[in-house]
Amino acid sequence: MNVTIAYGFLGAGKTSILLHWIPRLRAAGRTAFVVNEFGKEGIDQVVLQTESLTVRSLVGGCVCCELRGELPGALQQLDAELRPERVIIEPTGLAAPKDLGPLFGAPPLAEFARVDSIVTVVDAVRHEAARAVFGAFYPEQIIAADVVVINKIDLATGAQQAGARRMACAINPRATVVATTHGQADWDLVSVASARHRPSAGPSFDAERAVDHAHTGDVGRVSTLGLERVAVHPAALRRPALDRLVADLAAGEFGDVLRAKGFVPTPNGVIRVDVVMGLIELRPSGDAPARLEVIGRNLRHTEMEYAFTHGLTELTRSGRATA
Repeated sequence: MNVTIAYGFLGAGKTSILLHWIPRLRAAGRTAFVVNEFGKEGIDQVVLQTESLTVRSLVGGCVCCELRGELPGALQQLDAELRPERVIIEPTGLAAPKDLGPLFGAPPLAEFARVDSIVTVVDAVRHEAARAVFGAFYPEQIIAADVVVINKIDLATGAQQAGARRMACAINPRATVVATTHGQADWDLVSVASARHRPSAGPSFDAERAVDHAHTGDVGRVSTLGLERVAVHPAALRRPALDRLVADLAAGEFGDVLRAKGFVPTPNGVIRVDVVMGLIELRPSGDAPARLEVIGRNLRHTEMEYAFTHGLTELTRSGRATA
């Protein structure tokens, strides 16, 4: 089977790109997805399964370290059950290519799977902030890429777009760099660029070009909170209360939140929540289990859980009623 790995830092838009690829991938043959998430509940798996796709979820850690031993078994099972022509792997936003790539150069994966394309997604608006947070680890996913997708250019200034492109080209001058909005990167471009960069079945990743993995130090202190149910009763999170709670989350009222995503029930339907370094996006969703995952530092877990399960905003924590 051919394997595409889609890297990208927290909230850069990896899942949006996968959703955009689906029609083209379906036409090309049997395709399966392996989604890796830090939280105990798979949010991206829910999103992809709405498209009636074959999705395997590896949750509760990073596939390049804590869950490293589970990936070969998951791919072997997919190969036995589906015989896919292509598998798309979406690791966590903190995955290290230098640790994941070598898995495909040794048994059992070397016997039936080959990485023929690596795509890395970069947030055009927040690439500088992400680099400041992740330090020496930041370039690693870009170094590994055949294609670098600079996403969210509709939200970026001209200077931000140019800066993101300069950064990507400086880190990896061999990569094809494309800019897009809403994850609308062309799958055919990925195929052509990858064929040019990987003409033979060589190693999946050039370890000599990598930097040290950084699940230790600052990045190692990133923690997650997965709530099986965000609200015990839909009325507890009417839309005005939800809006204020998510604003509190993004503003740091519950700690330094780098990424939050999930589904929250309201009286008028389920709302999908996305927070990326202060940027908030709330949009209607189909039916989904009520759950919220948060990645950040110094998170106040108890206060966060209580607020989201009781519909409390800063106003009620100050003793005043919410609308």
